[in-house]
Amino acid sequence: MAVTLFEEKVNEYTNVYVFTYNQSAIQAVDSPKRQSGQYIIKEILDIIDRIHEVKPACTIYIEWVPGHTRMSREMNRRIRQQK
Repeated sequence: MAVTLFEEKVNEYTNVYVFTYNQSAIQAVDSPKRQSGQYIIKEILDIIDRIHEVKPACTIYIEWVPGHTRMSREMNRRIRQQK
């Protein structure tokens, strides 16, 4: 997860941008409810809380990118290369 990677390097960066084409994930993190996968949402929110404890001025941006755009294809390509 991107927030986990940021947590490991929190002292190196002021802000972090997370781009995803999963609108449901963004909505779930923004407005958590009782739903399937709730433990994952809780884990993300817990990490964000820990980051803010260490670095209160840090801002985490979670942005939606439509799945059919050039940017999302490039993100997928880079992820595949890292594996």
